[in-house]
Amino acid sequence: MAEVLEGWWLRFSKPLSREIIIFVLLMKLGFVYILCCSDGTYYTGSTIDLDKRIKEHQSGFGANHTKKRLPVELVYFEKFQDIKEAFHREKQIQGWSRKKKEALIRENCDALPILSQRKKKD
Repeated sequence: MAEVLEGWWLRFSKPLSREIIIFVLLMKLGFVYILCCSDGTYYTGSTIDLDKRIKEHQSGFGANHTKKRLPVELVYFEKFQDIKEAFHREKQIQGWSRKKKEALIRENCDALPILSQRKKKD
């Protein structure tokens, strides 16, 4: 990701305004991802550089949860036009049950509404 952005302004024939440069730099792509850890637990995170972040997790420089449960495997990700959207989605997925996360990983979108229903207490 950093390689794509580096020197991007040099591709334009006219100078870009400061506002445009700031806007483009702030509108970084975002990713939300789910890792499966060695103990079978899931870790959900968000980042602007998915490849770099996965390497950090795999080398033990990621979150505390993953560094204690190596190796980890990327099992799901989504791409967003803005990191803020990815962060919001991360928080949404983190609140889900294991079964709902597994339905998302399997891309079983039909099961998501069913798994979202709260169980009635007797």
